[in-house]
Amino acid sequence: MDRIFPGCSNFADYHLINQVGEGTFGEVHKGESKSGEVVALKRLRIEKETEGFPITAIREIKLLKQLQHPNVVSLVDMAVKSYGRTGAASEVYMVFPYMEHDLSGLIDNPSVHMDMGQIKSYSQQLFKGLEYLHRHYILHRDLKCANLLINNRGVLMIADFGLARPYDPNSTSKMTSLVVTRWYRPPELLLGAYHYGSAIDLWGAGCILGEMIKRKALFQGNSDTEQLTTIFSVCGSPNDIDWPEWRDCMTRPETIREFPQHPRQLKETLRPFFEQCRFAPDDLMLDLINQLLVLRPESRLTATGALEHPWFIQPPLPTPPEKIPPIQQDCHEYEVRKAKGEAAAAAAAAAAAAVANEPRGRHPHYHMHPQQQPHYHGGAPPPSRAGHGGQPGIPLPTRPANAPIPVSRGFPSASGSAAASRGGAPANRGYGARPTEHDGAEPGWENRQERDYPLEAPDRRVRPSAGGGGGGGAAGGPYRSADAGREPARRVEHRSRY
Repeated sequence: MDRIFPGCSNFADYHLINQVGEGTFGEVHKGESKSGEVVALKRLRIEKETEGFPITAIREIKLLKQLQHPNVVSLVDMAVKSYGRTGAASEVYMVFPYMEHDLSGLIDNPSVHMDMGQIKSYSQQLFKGLEYLHRHYILHRDLKCANLLINNRGVLMIADFGLARPYDPNSTSKMTSLVVTRWYRPPELLLGAYHYGSAIDLWGAGCILGEMIKRKALFQGNSDTEQLTTIFSVCGSPNDIDWPEWRDCMTRPETIREFPQHPRQLKETLRPFFEQCRFAPDDLMLDLINQLLVLRPESRLTATGALEHPWFIQPPLPTPPEKIPPIQQDCHEYEVRKAKGEAAAAAAAAAAAAVANEPRGRHPHYHMHPQQQPHYHGGAPPPSRAGHGGQPGIPLPTRPANAPIPVSRGFPSASGSAAASRGGAPANRGYGARPTEHDGAEPGWENRQERDYPLEAPDRRVRPSAGGGGGGGAAGGPYRSADAGREPARRVEHRSRY
């Protein structure tokens, strides 16, 4: 597609088909131009910008207009969608050639198998693009599999220059270390270095080569410290002999000053994954990865040195891009993750439906906690609940036939007279008193959270019992107070607040 920059095109010249990517920068959609050419439109997020157009987008647009290489994605147009309202933010789209796949989508797709010739071809194109960028003193600063786009003609292009910037290798100015996705971030940036060069992109390239063999990221840390620990456990711990300047990179106060000592075992770690990919162990490829993943940036292999490595001239040779078989289904990281999420949601819904359709026991309180199950007051015990799969049922908790019924709050029970006649505690302990196990209540009743209202005080007068007199063998009956024998208290009118 021809590069045209007369200004900005109208968004009406394109129409969106479906979304193929998403990130902090915005969204990427598959679209089509008026001429019928399929393109990719990257919408920039500018809704929340308070200081005009974002500087990162300006830097990306400026760099892409200057770059021209077969293995670097090209910016072909800018499209603007204006709402025509005062104060309404316009939508700005960057238009690129449409690429059917990215390397992360191909790796995550289990139906896609890359042979060694194809891996060599993608690696060679990657180093050619990096060599072009570094020759023009441009750092990508976000090299990862998701930013390597591939079309059905076998061409690989480096994309997403949102963090890219020009650099001067002789400059002493500081640059931020908060660049590069963590799993592909080199150790000098994890330690907090402010001065760096093209070596940070070569570390990412080494991680990408290892990921094409392992089919997942080599170093997966959830924090910078964990990422460093993971790297050192495989690539060896830093020391003053192999990396004398490593302590000078520590500019952050939270950086750990000392690390456990590990030997370098990168080749031994990657060798078993060749057999999983049905490849014979390739010592030259392991040597190339080993030279790219060197802790000391100054000792790391350059893009030019990687292109001259003997791995690329050892059979099988890199497959020419036009001879790489096309893949019919589009494979982007966004689409693969979305499909995995939908599959996981469908599996969870199927499991929930299976649980809902699972046969239940015959008793309505089958799944209740024993303390929440109702009590059966006397009579024959209820039938046992049925077990699953023909297993014997579990008998429900029952109340003995001669067990007293729990008393209501503050009122005497039928067992109160008998308890009092036996000299036990009277059933009526006053209004608002809670029943205990002595009254036949279930254990733990008193621990239940119920609302207790302050009630009026009980009447403490002594009523004459049926046997007459104040005392008697019947202990005064159920209405006799525990203060029997004392002079009856005066009756006082108590007014309740409720």
